[in-house]
Formats: sequence, C-alpha cells, structure tokens
Amino acid sequence: MRKLARIVKVDNIIKHPNADTLDILTIGGWKVVAKSGLHQENDLVIYLEIDSFVPTSLAPFLTKEGKQPKEFEGVKGEVLKSIRLRGQISQGMVIPIRDTPLANTLLELGQDVSDLLGIKKYEKPLPASLAGNIRCHFPSVVPKTDAERIQNLSTELDFWKNTNLKFYVTEKLDGTSFSCMKLHEDIHVCSRNFSLYETAENTYWQIFRKYDLENVLKSVPSNLAIQGEIIGPGIQENQYGLSKQELYVFSVYDIDNNRYYSYQEMESFCNTYNLNRVPLVDILTLDSVTSIDSLLAKAEGTSVVGPKESEREGLVWRGFETPETCFKTISNKWLMKN
Repeated sequence: MRKLARIVKVDNIIKHPNADTLDILTIGGWKVVAKSGLHQENDLVIYLEIDSFVPTSLAPFLTKEGKQPKEFEGVKGEVLKSIRLRGQISQGMVIPIRDTPLANTLLELGQDVSDLLGIKKYEKPLPASLAGNIRCHFPSVVPKTDAERIQNLSTELDFWKNTNLKFYVTEKLDGTSFSCMKLHEDIHVCSRNFSLYETAENTYWQIFRKYDLENVLKSVPSNLAIQGEIIGPGIQENQYGLSKQELYVFSVYDIDNNRYYSYQEMESFCNTYNLNRVPLVDILTLDSVTSIDSLLAKAEGTSVVGPKESEREGLVWRGFETPETCFKTISNKWLMKN
C-alpha cells in the first residue's frame, strides 16, 4: 500500500543553482526543493508524496494568497503535484516533525503517518459511467494493480542490478484500471477498489461484454483474474485520440496458485483470446543502469497507442519470469503537463 506520508531521512542537500534561498533535498530517489537552512542532512522528517491531499490545517501555506482551498471528501486542503521551481523539478514536500501534531510522538524511520496526519490520495471525481453500483470491496484474493514508483526502491534497485534480473518493460497507459475474475462459480468485474454490479451503462461491464471475458474466464479451469487498462473516449481526456474504448491487458493472475503469469504465458494467453496487451518497449537487465534519474529519463517518450501523438505517461517494469517483481517509472515530462 502506498505510503503517502512517511518518516524519512534527508539523504543529501545541495544549494539550488538558480536561487540563493532554496535548497534541493534528496529523499531516496525523490528531489524536493525547500527553503534554505530549514533542514540538515540525516534529519528525520516527514515526506509527503505527490498526489497527496494535504489538509489546510497541516499546511495552510499551500493555498495561494487570495485563493480558497480545494475540498476533498469533506476536508479543505491542496493536492501536491510535480512542479518546477527556478528550473528544478520538485516532487512532494518535506515537513519538520516539530511543525506537525506528531512533534511529541515516538516515530520510526519508514513509518507510515498518512492516517495520523489525515493525508489521503487525491482522486478526481469519477463520471457516472465509471462510478458504478458497488457490490463489495475489491476481492482480497487478487493483488491490486498499483506498482511502486522507483524513487521509493533504491535499495531494491541495487539488488536487481547485482542479480541480473531480467525485466520486460511496457508502456504505462493513462486510463482507468480494470479487473475481472472468476472465483469458482462467481464472476467479479472491478474498478481499482470495488467489485461492481452489472448495469448496461457501466464502462467496466461494457468492456467485459465487448471482449467476451466471461467465456474467456470460464474456458480456463483455474480461478483467474485478468487485469488491464481501459482507455478511450470519456477516460482521462482520451489523450490517445481513440474513437472507442479499448482494453489493454497488463497482467493475468492465477488465483489458485497465487502467482502472476510470466511474460510468455501472458503473451500466449492474450494471443489465444485475441486480447490487446500493453505495448512492449524492451526486455533487459538493469546492470547498465547508472541511477534512478537515468531510469526516469527512459520513461519519457511518445506513446505508440492511438492515432493522436501524445507524451507517454511512463513505463512499467516486471520480472520476465517473476512478474510479481514490479515497479513503475513515471515520466517527469508527462507529470509537468498533467
């Protein structure tokens, strides 16, 4: 589960080359611009990731003077986004523990303090076609589709480089997450967080019917989940210029054996049932990777999906034989546009 606000150590601080009053802090793989002198190397601080909705009570300075704060789930606050300050990308925010309600709380390095501070992941309001009628929470027997960002995996990256683990790299599509699964005689069609009742107008069920996924699931003897991204009209402003909604599969999960299909198994499965796969970009090891920044640079590029030329959101990296090993690199160029 994503730790939106956590206790971290400041790894490194350098002066901003274009601003005397600003420092650039390194937090794992993240770069954060902060006021000079506010933090020291090795300080324990609270780091808030981008996409965090931060209550005004915690950080009133986030709301620009003369503006009203946003409101999300009944709380007033602001959303942290990637920004550029005097030429330097800054992602997230660092707050001294002493300046928060946790000042007198015993805290540990790496501790998730999101709930303690009221930090939530901001989600755009869903159109009615995506919201659906909730049947139950997403079934826990299938992992949710939310790969960790490489900026939080510097230790793991060193291990993967040293073991020459092979990854297959696919384009990360900017759409809405879709899952369908067979659990014995029961069929679930799901958004990211919920299983939904079938209705004629619901996008997830329309995709389920369009690709005849009930027959696909029933043709396989094991309990199975198919997971992918829906893109097209009515979804994330349809940046790909598609004329109709389409599903691109990024994983197949064998529920009975608690494992993802390998790349070759998924490729064979999708070919058999005429399902789109997310575009393959490369198959490689990480031994030549010099830094997290170099991986983020690889994330930038033009999408190969759809007739409209667009900046791709990023890349998803999965172990070729062990796809449970997974991370994502989001393009900073895409983030700055979105």
